[in-house]
Amino acid sequence: MTPKFVIVSNPAVRWPVTIKIPADGGIVESRFEAQIRVYSEQEYESLLPKPQEGERTPDEVLAENAAFLPKFVLDWYGVTDEHGKGVPIHRLQEIIKGPYGIPLSVGLWRAVSEVRLGIDPQGGATEKNSAPSPAPGLAQEATGN
Repeated sequence: MTPKFVIVSNPAVRWPVTIKIPADGGIVESRFEAQIRVYSEQEYESLLPKPQEGERTPDEVLAENAAFLPKFVLDWYGVTDEHGKGVPIHRLQEIIKGPYGIPLSVGLWRAVSEVRLGIDPQGGATEKNSAPSPAPGLAQEATGN
């Protein structure tokens, strides 16, 4: 059965996040879930960081990420410290400025983009969000080939 399309005033979705972190012997992929706020395209444009001219240091980029990501990431599930204790989301800004800042930022921005653009986290646009393929021959007629 196809789920109903429900309009929610402040939508948020629980979304998978993958980060790649250095570990003994190489890179380890870690996964958790984040509660990602869904905005209108106009809201995204006003909330997202504006492009900057010139080179920025990694510290400047991480500071920007620490300022902007909490507007999109409302909570997370499966993030623990070395003792197995859950790490609260209010520590996100602090963690982004620490040793895991770059991989965490990459993973979270990827998740925000997937939610914004309707991209399946397993890769590619979701079938439900994709336009149907044209009937055979119609694509050729439209392009004149």
